Amino acid sequence: MKTRLNKKIFDYALDCLRRGWFVFPCYPKSKAPAGKVVPHGVKDASNDESRICEWWYIDPNVNPAIALGPSNLVVYDFDEIKPFENLSTTFTVKTGRIPAN
Repeated sequence: MKTRLNKKIFDYALDCLRRGWFVFPCYPKSKAPAGKVVPHGVKDASNDESRICEWWYIDPNVNPAIALGPSNLVVYDFDEIKPFENLSTTFTVKTGRIPAN
């Protein structure tokens, strides 16, 4: 039986890769590395497109995560506070989390 690739999620992984970032898969709806695919977690992160394709072929529903160190990135995570006024313009993303009222 052939597994169907979740193209939208896979496209996000490839977008990260094409930005030069090191990617690794996490379990769906989780921040935990997909141990069945990357037994060493973030240490298995890669910027090799063939490796990324292999991971998503094994489990098409994993979520892409970025290894910050090898990708030379710093992340500011603002869940409930206003971002600092003096931060320079950055790449910004919104997550699916809905703020609590």
